Amino acid sequence: MIYASARHQGVDEALCEELKEYESSAAFTAAEKAAIRLADKMARDRTKVRDDVYTPLREHYTEQQILELAWRAAMFIGYGRLIVTLGIESVGQSCAIPAHRANYATS
Repeated sequence: MIYASARHQGVDEALCEELKEYESSAAFTAAEKAAIRLADKMARDRTKVRDDVYTPLREHYTEQQILELAWRAAMFIGYGRLIVTLGIESVGQSCAIPAHRANYATS
């Protein structure tokens, strides 16, 4: 399920695998690593997003771009949590809520 949306949008398996060790990967630029670090920190430990995350971002992005990156990350983090909460197993044009979860949506 991890990276399902990325795979659905055409990201190949090799790049998905590189994400696991993005800090040491040559597949990503310093700017991309800074953006991934922000998203990773927001998803894992949102109370600890500090200057050590924002300083590298400011080397590559404007304040507006950082806001847009953070907003996009928040949307995808929320989307991922919704998928897990509802028990959706695939990503596509139409995602049916599994029967064992559907009764919660109507009560």
